[in-house]
This record gives sequence, C-alpha cells and structure tokens, in this order.
Amino acid sequence: MEAQGKIAGYYGEHRDYERAVKEYQAFIDMLEDPGRIQSARWYIAQYYGHLGQFSREIDVRRDMYRDATDRRTARDIARRIGDVYRNGLKDYQSAIEWFERGGALDRMAECYELLGDYQKALEMYRKVGKPRRKIIELESKLGIEREYSLAIVEADTFNGRDVWFGSEGGGLWRFDGSSGEWLSITSNDGLASNIIDRILVTKKHVWVKTEQGLSRIRKTDSQVWNYGYTADFAYDGRTVWIVAKGHFAKYDEDTDTDEEVGSDSLPVGNSILLDGEYAWTFGWHYVSGYNVKSQTWDKHGRSQYSLRFLVSDMDFFWFANVDVFGAPQGISRFVRIPEHADHPFRSMPTTHSGPCRPPIPEHAVHLIGASNDAG
Repeated sequence: MEAQGKIAGYYGEHRDYERAVKEYQAFIDMLEDPGRIQSARWYIAQYYGHLGQFSREIDVRRDMYRDATDRRTARDIARRIGDVYRNGLKDYQSAIEWFERGGALDRMAECYELLGDYQKALEMYRKVGKPRRKIIELESKLGIEREYSLAIVEADTFNGRDVWFGSEGGGLWRFDGSSGEWLSITSNDGLASNIIDRILVTKKHVWVKTEQGLSRIRKTDSQVWNYGYTADFAYDGRTVWIVAKGHFAKYDEDTDTDEEVGSDSLPVGNSILLDGEYAWTFGWHYVSGYNVKSQTWDKHGRSQYSLRFLVSDMDFFWFANVDVFGAPQGISRFVRIPEHADHPFRSMPTTHSGPCRPPIPEHAVHLIGASNDAG
C-alpha cells in the first residue's frame, strides 16, 4: 500500500498528472483512514486543476467538503471550490454560492462585480470594510455622491495662476487664481477614474494618473483623452515620457504626437526619471538608461532586489531594496557615470548597532543591510 502512494507521488512530482491521478485513485481504494483519503483527494484535485479539468476538480473537492471533519477545513475547501468556479469555469454565480459557504465576502464581491451587479458588490465590500478604493470606485459607478477630501496639489507654473487638485473619489479640480472659480472634471466628463494618484501640469495639458489609467486634459477646453495603464511619467519641457507595463513611450507637446520607443530587449521598469541627456526607467531588478540625443539604450544594470528610487547625486542613483516578500533589504546605489560603470551594482557594507565602517571602493552599487555580521 505504501509503495502505491510513493508511485502516485512520483508521477505527480514528474508532472505526469494523468498517471498520477490514476495512481492516487488506486491508492484511495487501499486506504481506510479518512485523513489519508482526504490527503490523496487533495492531490487528485490539484492535478485535475493542472490539467484544466475543472469540473472533475470540483467533483473531487465536493467529496472533500462533504467529508470534512471540522468547520474550518470545510470553509477552506468551499473557498477553493469557489476559486475554481470563478477562475477556471468563469461561473461567477456558482462561485458566489461556494464563497458564501466559505465566508469569503470579499470574493463574493469580486464575483458580483464581474456579473455587473455593482450594488450587490458594493454591499459586500462595505461589509468587509475594504478595499477603500474599490468602494469609492463602485460608488462612483452607481452615482452615489459624497464628500471627498482634496489630497493632491499641483500648481500650473506656466500660467502662474491655476492650481490643480486631485481627490480619492471626487475627480480632478482646478482653482482659477484670477477669477476664484472652481472647475470640476470627473468620470462623467471622460476622466478615466475619479480616484487620482498623481498630477503633472505641462504647457498645454494636465496629465493625470488615475486608478484606471492615464488621462490627458487639454487646458484650453478641458477635452479628455484616456490611455491604458500607466506606471509613471515625467516632463522635460517639451516631451512627456511614459512607462506602462513594460512599454516606454513619449508624447511631443509641440507636435501633439505620441510614439512608442522600442527598448532593444532591455527591461523597462515601472518608474521614470529624467536626468540631463537620459530618461531612466527602474523598478523590479533593473535600471535602464535611454539616451535622448542618440535615441539609444546604452546604460543598464541588474540588482538582486527590486528597486525603489530614493534620491540621486552627481554620480549615483540611490535605491531602497525590497525582496520578493516586500521586506526591506537595505540601500543600494547605481553608478551612472560611464567610466565608473564596469560593475554598476555591488553590495554596500552591512551595519549593526555599533559604529559603521567606511564605504568600500567607489564603484558599483552598494548594499546597506541590517545584519549583525558587519565585521
């Protein structure tokens, strides 16, 4: 009997899922212990999922739900069945029924939203009490009005008069310093979303990063153009540079034209910084530099950690390092001067509660950690 279980496990480890299912089914026929039967069923259900046989996966998990010996296990199985209905079969109504058994109100809300029942989705999200932005988004779709605080402020330095405000739910607002009048621009006027994350004011336009993508508003008549998802953007006085989901693009305000810029197979990050002749993108593990004059990508480097930009100086970019779990992993720096950039990333010395030792040689990226083995 034990040999049969090992055979089944062998085929599962080697991703021969069809054979693994048959061997586990044969193994179950030999078992009497309910706990071991449930464990074997778990593997069978997993392998049916890998094979894309979602109806069979659900059948197995239903048997597991029926034979669950405690409420917590039953709830976990019910949630998994709901996941298969939602993600595998796209049967959102059935998913809701199983999520209700599993007490997963947030997942019920997601399914109601996918069904277009925004009122019911809003009720579920409110019961959970989060996510706040999703609640605001649904209230906007349903035309529910309430007060939202103005949180983001950007002055129009080109006309020296207007000030633009963004809110988390109330859209975009402009205050005219000459007349004292307020102008509101919301999703009803074409704005991608009423949840504003960032505002950039240029000569001709106001660029707004929203929860649902990028919006560009012409200042003369408030006409709105919407783009897809945007991670970050920057302005050099003529061109707006944009990074979005691995794409790098630019918008020329003088000619009112946009163009996607190829990345020469280099990774494009989720943040952008303009620095003299270069437009830099960074994020995840990479830094890539685009030479604006030569229109080439001629600087790049890779770190072992995801990067979050902090500050820059004459020679370096400084980043906070984050691991795959989101935990901080010290500070790094990227050498952007060509003659110093033979090894653009290298570790800084670690530190402890005692005195810090001097930096190691002036090249590469240095990592400042927090371990006790600083030496």
